[in-house]
Amino acid sequence: LGKILDEYTRIFNKNNKIGRAQVTFSRETDDATLALVTNTLKKYLQLEEIEITKTQDKRLIGGVRIHIEDIIIDASLRNKINRLKQSLVG
Repeated sequence: LGKILDEYTRIFNKNNKIGRAQVTFSRETDDATLALVTNTLKKYLQLEEIEITKTQDKRLIGGVRIHIEDIIIDASLRNKINRLKQSLVG
């Protein structure tokens, strides 16, 4: 029954242009920043509404990581440092 409800919710949300995103910030975030991220995601994904689950992870060092269904947008400082390290190492 749980799988049926999940699938119904997924189809309903898709048909009504409703999205869900988990947004992880490196530190506590104010309402203005959250609103900016929310509006940017709605415009980018062409959604009418988006449900944001906000979390915090200090390991990101700075920036944000966004997870939407099977898409991950990692704009964290930690990710940038790791990519730079990999490009220098080879």
